[in-house]
Amino acid sequence: MIYNPNLLNPNFEKVPLAIVTFHIEGQREAQLQQCIASVAEDLPEGAVHYVIPVKGKPFYVHQRQDALRLGDYVAFVDDDDTVMNKGISLTYEAIKTGNYGVAFTDENLVDETGKVLSVENGVRTYENAQRTASTIHHLAMLNTSYINSSDLNVIRGRIIGSDWYIMKCAINGSKDGAIHVPVVGYNWTQSSDSLGKTMTGLTVPELALNKTGAIPVYKV
Repeated sequence: MIYNPNLLNPNFEKVPLAIVTFHIEGQREAQLQQCIASVAEDLPEGAVHYVIPVKGKPFYVHQRQDALRLGDYVAFVDDDDTVMNKGISLTYEAIKTGNYGVAFTDENLVDETGKVLSVENGVRTYENAQRTASTIHHLAMLNTSYINSSDLNVIRGRIIGSDWYIMKCAINGSKDGAIHVPVVGYNWTQSSDSLGKTMTGLTVPELALNKTGAIPVYKV
């Protein structure tokens, strides 16, 4: 695990796989340690878990774009969430089986005590993904070679929907789009102060997916 890498260093050398966690300083310290421990249990050889402190929620969003330079493949794990069931390893295997921009798992929606509220699983389509970001969600691994940095200039300074916009760019830029790993690989915690519930700011522009139909499933 590497704490606080210099994202602005132009000579920063990419690793094969970067798992990236942003941590708002002074908050969620206990949850952060659980997050770090869960990632450490399933970190493939050559992969690095980067923990990046930020001073507030706007920085949390803006620096996600800069973090794409950390790895050939990048996955974000939030500081109050945990990974499970070899979700990292399986998405890493799956995304390399074709020219995929994104590989993603199923997820548990959990409360702050860890109680499972619902499970996001089942068949996914690009049409559903266009309508709701939860169709392709945690754990989601990006092939950064399919993300053109110039395509992200339009969302610089915007907050709402930026993660989903980046994922769409990876899907659209790739030949094969996305691949679904049908295991529950992520616990997505619904904290009272979570980003989705408290973040305000400009919304990113609409971006249509250029693929249709059912999203292929990786055979586990």
